[in-house]
Amino acid sequence: MKMNPRWERALLVCPPAISVVVIALGLRIGASHDARAARVYGAPPASGQHGLAWTVALMREDRGVKEPVPNEPLRVSVTQQGGHGATWEGMTNADGVAEAWLALEGVAPGERLAAQVVAARTGEDFAHGMVTVPPQRTDSIDERTPTFLAANRRAGTIALDALVIGRALAAEFPSRVLVRATDAATGAALGNVRITVEPEPGLEVATPTARTCDNGWAEVAMTARAHVVGASFRAEEGKGKNARAGEWFGAIPVAGGAFSVSLPEAGGSLTVRSPSPRPVAYVEIDDEKGRARGYALDLKVDGSGMRSASIPFPTDAPEKGFVIASGEAHGAENLSGATLAFPYAPPAAACELRPTLARMTARVFPRPVVLDGLGPVHMVAARARARGLRLAVWTVLLSALVEGLLLLRHAKRGRIGFARLPPELIEGRVGSVAVGLGIGLLGFALLAALLLRSAS
Repeated sequence: MKMNPRWERALLVCPPAISVVVIALGLRIGASHDARAARVYGAPPASGQHGLAWTVALMREDRGVKEPVPNEPLRVSVTQQGGHGATWEGMTNADGVAEAWLALEGVAPGERLAAQVVAARTGEDFAHGMVTVPPQRTDSIDERTPTFLAANRRAGTIALDALVIGRALAAEFPSRVLVRATDAATGAALGNVRITVEPEPGLEVATPTARTCDNGWAEVAMTARAHVVGASFRAEEGKGKNARAGEWFGAIPVAGGAFSVSLPEAGGSLTVRSPSPRPVAYVEIDDEKGRARGYALDLKVDGSGMRSASIPFPTDAPEKGFVIASGEAHGAENLSGATLAFPYAPPAAACELRPTLARMTARVFPRPVVLDGLGPVHMVAARARARGLRLAVWTVLLSALVEGLLLLRHAKRGRIGFARLPPELIEGRVGSVAVGLGIGLLGFALLAALLLRSAS
C-alpha cells in the first residue's frame, strides 16, 4: 500500500512522541504518593507489669520525604491472645509524637500482641499487626559502687568523694550533690565531719558548710550559672593532735539546657522546669526492669518566667526507680547530653536515703520499632513503581521496534531511485540509512537504560 511520503515522514515522529507520553504516565503511576503512617517504639514493662508505656510517632511521607503529623487524635489498642486488651487515646504533639499508656495487667516480656494505631476521629488505619513485648533487664541496680566524679586533687587523711544526683547539674536550677567522707587508710565511713564548700566562679552554693551523717554522707545544693564549673570540698574532724582533714577538688559536670525535675517525697505532683523556650519535655519513669510510664509534656510559662509542667505522680509507679527528662523523644535511649536521670526511692530519713540514691545507676532499655506502618506503605509504593516501570519499558521496546520498521520501510522506498545514481553515491546513501537507523535505536536504548537505572 502506497502512502503519501509527507505522511510517512510524519509517522516516523509518532513512536518517540508516544514513548515520551506513556513513559511520563508510567512514572506518574510509579511515583510515591502522600501517605500517613505510624511507628510504635516498644519498651519492656516495669517490674509490676501493670502495662506498656510505648511511644508512637505519626508521620507523613511524600516522595520519600518524611515529616511529623502534629495534633492528630490517635487510638492505640493492643489485644492478648486470650482476648484481654487495652486501649489508649490521645493526641500527637508538635513533634508528631504521643506517649501511649496501655494498662494491660500482667503483660509479660516476649508476649505476642495484636496491635493497631488508627485516627480517633476518622478510623484511618496508620499501623496494624502482631508485636512482641521487648525483654526486661535482668541485672540489678542495688549494691552497686557509686559512680563518683573524677578528682583533680584528692588528699588528706579523710578521703572525700563527690557525685551529682542525676549525673550532672541542670544549669540555672538548684541540684543535689552528695559528698562521702571515709578514712583514707581503712575506708571506714566517718560521721560528723565538717564539709566546707568553696565553689569556683559560675557556681553557687546554698549553704557553704555541711556535716556528714554517721554513714559518712552529706548533701550540698549547688546551682550552675555557667557550663564549666568546679568546686573544692574541705573536710575537718576533731581538734588538736587528733584533728584530721581532707580535700577534694575537681570539675562539676553541667548539662546545658537540661530540665529540672522536682520529685514528690510521697505522692503529689512531679514538676518539670526548663530554662529554655523549649515547648515539650519528654519524661518517663523507669525501674531496674523496664519502662513504667512515659509523658510528652507541653511546657507553659509560669510565674518565674520559665516554662514548666506538673503531672500527678502515678500511684502504681515502682517504689524505686528513675525519672528521666529529655528534650528529645528518644533521649532516654542513650542518657547523654541534656538528658538527666533522677533516682528516687521509698521515703526514708535523709541520712539513709543518700547512699541508696548514690548507688542507683540509670540504664537504657531496648526501644525497638515493634510496629511499623510505613512498611505496607512502602510495599504499595514498590508495586506501583514496578507497574509504572513495566509500562514504560515495554512502551520503549515496542516504540523502538515500530520505529525501526518505519525506518527500514522508508529506506526501502528510497531504494527505487538508487539505480540511477552513481555507485559511490549509492554506497553513501546506504551508509546514511544505517547510521540513521542506529542513532534512532540507540536513543530508545538509552531511554530504556535510564528507566532501569532509576528503578535500581
